Amino acid sequence: MSTVPRAPLPAGAAALEPAAVAHVSHCLRTLRSVRSFHRTDVDPELLTFVLDHAIQAGSGKNRQPWRFIVIREPAGRASVARWYLDTWQRLRAARDEAAAAVPDDARQTTAAATLAAHLGDAPVLIVVCFLPNPTNPADFFGGASVYPAVQNLLLAARAVGLGATLTTLQAFDTATTAPAAADGADDRAAELARRCARLKSLLGIPGPAVPAAVIPLGYPRRPFGTGARHPLASVTYGERWGHPWPHAAGDPAHPWSGAGPHPG
Repeated sequence: MSTVPRAPLPAGAAALEPAAVAHVSHCLRTLRSVRSFHRTDVDPELLTFVLDHAIQAGSGKNRQPWRFIVIREPAGRASVARWYLDTWQRLRAARDEAAAAVPDDARQTTAAATLAAHLGDAPVLIVVCFLPNPTNPADFFGGASVYPAVQNLLLAARAVGLGATLTTLQAFDTATTAPAAADGADDRAAELARRCARLKSLLGIPGPAVPAAVIPLGYPRRPFGTGARHPLASVTYGERWGHPWPHAAGDPAHPWSGAGPHPG
């Protein structure tokens, strides 16, 4: 949908002006993973703007269990880049050895390999950490209290012309020589901590904190653009799974749809 729908608002409700909504829509539709950056430095005030919008995200019980490590010094970026490349190479080797490996998407694999080789070229690396507790552990549901802040960060960066991409390679780091964990919930948390140990040691991240994302950020080498997406009608149901949502535009059988032009 490229036009802004207008509907009567109930008392007390408020909406942005249509032009503002159109620009928000454009920002959302052109938010893409950026893996190639100009080496131009990013002004700290711009980073502060981006991070200040990241922390406006919601979280369970408003605990705000996020912490951000901003790495700008060349030596720090180089250290994280070496860890990232080593972890990527170990992961690729393990997958290549798997007898029943599913064929990779060649384009995505090439893009990921390029990022691994050039992560240190990004002028800024932001490591987002999550502070779990017994009622909000570092699991799928606990992520709901940290990844909204990551998404806010990505959107705020896009709004000011910065590109970024969310990576979670730390969850696949198998270099730490400690016993593998079993299958219980506590054991899964211990396994995640084991896999994140190298990155935590590198950055001085304390015991309970978990690195949730490593985000390279900077000015993109290529223009932002829209990406292919499945039509809304093919992924949205009404009332029950499988029942069509009658208001969704697009042909459910058609695999991809475009995103629409800049609002001007």
